Amino acid sequence: MKRRRPTSLRVALVVIAAVLSVISGPVFASPADAHAIVVASSPTDGSRLDAAPSSVSVTFSEDVTTELGGLEVRDATGARVDIGELRRPTRTQLEIDLRSDVGSGAYVTSYRVVGVDDHTIVGSLTFTVGDVTQPYGRAGATGDPSWECAAAASRGGMYLGSLLAAGGTLFLLGILRGPIGRRESRRAIDVAVVVGLIGLVGWCAAEVALATGRGAQAITDPAAIEVVLRETMGWPAIATLVGLIAVPIATRVHEPTAAQVVGFYGAVSIWLGYLLWGHPRSWEPTWLAVTADGLHAAAASVWFGGLAALAIVLGQRSKALASLPATDAQRATVDPAADNQGAPTSGAVVETTARTVVTFSQVAAVSLVAVWIAGLAMALLALDGPSRLVGTRYGTLVLLKTGLVGAAVAVAAWNRRTLLPNITGNAMADGDDTSTVLDRWRQLRRSVLVEAGLLVLVVAVTGVLVATPPRDVEPAAPQTQPIEHIVPIDGTQGSVRIRATAVRDGDTTIELTYLDQTGQQAELVQSVAVKLQPPVEGAAPIERDARRVGPGQYQWTGAAPIPGTWRVTITSRVTQFEQKTTTFDLTIP
Repeated sequence: MKRRRPTSLRVALVVIAAVLSVISGPVFASPADAHAIVVASSPTDGSRLDAAPSSVSVTFSEDVTTELGGLEVRDATGARVDIGELRRPTRTQLEIDLRSDVGSGAYVTSYRVVGVDDHTIVGSLTFTVGDVTQPYGRAGATGDPSWECAAAASRGGMYLGSLLAAGGTLFLLGILRGPIGRRESRRAIDVAVVVGLIGLVGWCAAEVALATGRGAQAITDPAAIEVVLRETMGWPAIATLVGLIAVPIATRVHEPTAAQVVGFYGAVSIWLGYLLWGHPRSWEPTWLAVTADGLHAAAASVWFGGLAALAIVLGQRSKALASLPATDAQRATVDPAADNQGAPTSGAVVETTARTVVTFSQVAAVSLVAVWIAGLAMALLALDGPSRLVGTRYGTLVLLKTGLVGAAVAVAAWNRRTLLPNITGNAMADGDDTSTVLDRWRQLRRSVLVEAGLLVLVVAVTGVLVATPPRDVEPAAPQTQPIEHIVPIDGTQGSVRIRATAVRDGDTTIELTYLDQTGQQAELVQSVAVKLQPPVEGAAPIERDARRVGPGQYQWTGAAPIPGTWRVTITSRVTQFEQKTTTFDLTIP
């Protein structure tokens, strides 16, 4: 007769399939071959006006909807200067009035709309009024600080919950011996899963608010949520969500092999979520960066989650041992997969606890080494050299995280050297009474809690670290002298020479020359796109195609009238299905 799968495992598969069917639509949605584009605007892009217009308008090539916000106009400080309701003279045109007190300066018109093919069209146009050489106010940041803080806090909660859930599940299913403390550990895993889910939802909401520039209004907008899931957060969210669903189910599957399979792949899914988002995907060599990131996440979760579960188990077994008679007469081996084996003897409790501590100590030692190796590799890849550790925000956070991990390692080493020898082995058979064993367990538990507390701080720092640019790009001098540098094209033997001339009161020019391995001009790409992020809070990026001016040569010329540091992204399409990106900062004087 064919053996049926455990009911809990079938439920797990059904739940995971249902979740995937709901959230994968935005992620798998494919953009159409052609999307709505801007065909006209008033004022025109880059225009210089003697007087401020009373309104601005943008016309698209097809019908658009305005679920993502439609149209807005901001000055160089990031303040909105539009007023009144958005109008639609036609289904392809958007128009909005400007305040009557709009004066001389530079302005950014940002549009966020959805085409008939459900593809999102986001971009900006610029225009200036009056004398653009006069001083400007300080340009705003590219994101809302309150939402950036919310994103960092949510990431920290998601990391904390998911690491504890993954590591705690592996401890429960693969390391823990004996039934005492198993139920309490399972409950702690459930709490960790809830924390992770809340953090994941909060993180997605914050990313929606930041990506659209609309704040809280965007987080209830299905179209905005769909855009963020499809373009940035979809795969990491799916992987993390599947893992957080799988691990608590695994702890309730009674068949040991099925439980271990579901638990292991649930943990792997959580780790995969870490790999699909963050800086390491842009570092070179990619294979090393991704490998180090995965190893770092896996080792950290085994260490951190195991510590938390061990603290719970030691607490529960201390209570149990204190209530049991100190006798070895009926010593028995307790099935580690069982929750109810009858009343265990004190000898069995001591024996299974010692085996658990020894096994976890060995696993934690390997995890600790893996964390250090992976962390060192990631730091070297993220920073140009040791000098970057000082004077940069990313370097400061790396040093802080390293110091906290070092403190946790010191506590772990003291545990292993001083406390572990007194706990392992047949302590009660050597003549130790119950009170002596309890004192040792409680001392170890206190030490484990200190170690786990330090790792909580490490996770908090990580929540900020992953959103911090690893390399502080040195801005160009505030003058019209061109900047020039050569950047390798990943995956090819070629490179691109970038020459940028920044001008506030004229046209800014970016020249791109593609070179083969010998340094000669070569046709290495099919097309080139330029994206410029204005230094204006809430402004959408300006995206334009670079014009081919010769063999292997492309150029973009346009207005960048707002002073400050613009983030420039060059997208080189190597083949129909492959493209490479290069990002640098350009300072407009």
